[in-house]
Amino acid sequence: MPEPTENGEETGMQGKSELEQIQYKQSKTTNESLESTRRMMALCDESKEAGIRTLVALDDQGEQLDRIEDDNDKINADM
Repeated sequence: MPEPTENGEETGMQGKSELEQIQYKQSKTTNESLESTRRMMALCDESKEAGIRTLVALDDQGEQLDRIEDDNDKINADM
């Protein structure tokens, strides 16, 4: 990818027509946007997986609390 020069133009873009420069910038922006969208989708997938793991853990903990409550009820009934 061309590097910006001191005057803000990108190396290799000098001498190109205005249309070519606009098309290049448009293509560059589109590519950056697509890459950003890919990163966002990956983060969404990671968040979804974390949410699923959290729900599973909470369900397991709820079942454990139910067993503890049942055991406490049995202990109280035996006293």
